[in-house]
Amino acid sequence: MYLCNVKLFYFNYSHELALANGRGNYISPLQVRSMEEDLMSLAAFCASVGDAVVVSEHRLSDCNSFYASLCPEVNFVSLSCLPQDFVLTPWGVDAQLFWLLHRIDAVFQSDFDNIDVVRRLASRRVAVEILSRLNADLEGLPLCGKSQFCSDEESVIVAVKEYEHSVLKAPWSSSGRGLRFADGELIPPVSGWCKRILSSQGGVVVEPLYDKVADLAAEFISESSGKVRYVGLSSFFTSERCGYLGNIVGTQKILRELVFHDFNEEVYNQVVKRLETILSEKIQGHYVGPLGVDMMICREKGHLLLHPCVEMNVRTTMGLFSMHLERFLGTGVSAFFRIRYDDYPERLREFVQNFSLPHFDSDGGLISGCLLLTPLCQDSHYVAWLEANS
Repeated sequence: MYLCNVKLFYFNYSHELALANGRGNYISPLQVRSMEEDLMSLAAFCASVGDAVVVSEHRLSDCNSFYASLCPEVNFVSLSCLPQDFVLTPWGVDAQLFWLLHRIDAVFQSDFDNIDVVRRLASRRVAVEILSRLNADLEGLPLCGKSQFCSDEESVIVAVKEYEHSVLKAPWSSSGRGLRFADGELIPPVSGWCKRILSSQGGVVVEPLYDKVADLAAEFISESSGKVRYVGLSSFFTSERCGYLGNIVGTQKILRELVFHDFNEEVYNQVVKRLETILSEKIQGHYVGPLGVDMMICREKGHLLLHPCVEMNVRTTMGLFSMHLERFLGTGVSAFFRIRYDDYPERLREFVQNFSLPHFDSDGGLISGCLLLTPLCQDSHYVAWLEANS
């Protein structure tokens, strides 16, 4: 039994790859489809009573039993049995998602009228423009950050020569993908990759490689009124090659103490205030929903500086998602949100079996150990969990 105008959560993690492709009938790589199947159910933590979460058909039984106590009264559905009318709440908006829903004759409400405009907003080219605005508007603050959008190979060659070490980015790509690195010159195999991206996506972003101290993000909501509103700070970790590793979960007070213990958080506050204005101007009337601006604290010539716009994600983010997990923690406790992949499901099960058992306070908040967040099925290749900081 569904409530009227139920929210339907569809966590399409292949979103950025679909944006890069641009076509509705795009089919994502097998590993990405596996990730979606195993982790789509995480949307339950964002849902409310009566909402529905899309999972694959053969995951329905496992999800209904696994989330019965964690997310009571959240419904799990497959694409073959959607509510008659729903408000679409996806991970991200792209042509592939709408093509799929229209193909099955789904009836839904959406705030997204022009997918092409959303795609343009999600391009790293827009992040380059925003970074330039921030540097100009907030001159005098301890900021760093240079970024160039190059539309031809000669421009890329010139830009790469400017820096001893640089990172090259495709305009559209998912976390840790679509990046290449150069050391003062454009040579194979990076030059070949560059030609392919220029041909398929129309440009390449070139930036210097910074001495990063910390990853952080400012999370926002773009409202139907046209205003972009700040909702909080998130702190996350990446690999040396910029792949996502996990988020810190905790109160805003805890996160600010962790991120800004060596850096003046007032700098961040001023950047956020300016971003609300800039983003409202750029996004008004084009997109309603969550978005995040990734930042870095970097070390340069012995000083700590804030890079105020590394990326802009016009979608749900792991930072925003992590905010929904705070309710599972005991008072004053912080935790890591983590995801693990393994080629072999049996090895993944063995890994989970070695988790420290979760311990809870009198109110049911996690105070130590690990709390599994996704069901571990016979064919699971991904698992997500919360790991309380000791």
